Amino acid sequence: MKPNKTDVRNLVLQPYVLDILKELKSPKRFSELTKIIGNKGTLTIKLSRMKELGLIYTMPLAVDGNYVNSYVVSKKGEVILKKLEEIRW
Repeated sequence: MKPNKTDVRNLVLQPYVLDILKELKSPKRFSELTKIIGNKGTLTIKLSRMKELGLIYTMPLAVDGNYVNSYVVSKKGEVILKKLEEIRW
């Protein structure tokens, strides 16, 4: 089923999601994101749902000659983050 605006709104209102989006302005590894959410299970669920709704994507990142998955905010995620930052007081 295609995600709708309500799905995105509900996710963005959940704890930590905006913090994760802000952090992903540059590529981050899963281990780096555990500083935001210490519980790896919760982090995995949040990242999966954000990816499913198109707010983030994964990309390979070279680390010490090896490639590892990293997470990055998508264009859609950037638009949402910018709009939310505009309405913050």
